[in-house]
Amino acid sequence: MKFFTDENGKVTHLIHSLQNGLQTVAKKLKDEVPAKVDPALFDKYVGKYYNMGNQAILEVLKEGDKLMIQVPDLPKYQLLPASETEYFTKEMSLRLTFKINPEGQAGSFVLNTSGIETTAKRLAR
Repeated sequence: MKFFTDENGKVTHLIHSLQNGLQTVAKKLKDEVPAKVDPALFDKYVGKYYNMGNQAILEVLKEGDKLMIQVPDLPKYQLLPASETEYFTKEMSLRLTFKINPEGQAGSFVLNTSGIETTAKRLAR
């Protein structure tokens, strides 16, 4: 792996060279500070959602005062609030923006994974 820096010496990205000659570029994630929100808000987000982009069922869970997401074949990740409706993870470039329906519940969310956006619609309970 080779790290690259900007003119101020801060790491911006790395390039991982693989044995077969391929290279993977990974941009450094921003250090984002979570916003303060009332964990009672999380109740309206909890549920299973169908992601049309990768045809997978994603589950949003509340564990104590934490909001979590479970993606198939991956560990659970904590969703940290950027605002009352926008959440991010620290472990990977994953961002959710919940869309609230007239009943006051999340009917869907927009999932942004490394700049690629897909929509996940809530499944009926």
